[in-house]
Amino acid sequence: MFILVLPLLFKIFYNVYYVFIEDCKVNREFDTEWKRLII
Repeated sequence: MFILVLPLLFKIFYNVYYVFIEDCKVNREFDTEWKRLII
């Protein structure tokens, strides 16, 4: 069961990470808001 979920988790993590990196490049203000939401 865990083995089936692992690729899905990896995909979600990768997408979030990619979006986060893109936002860091494109929009610094949004990036700080994003961090504020997470922390």
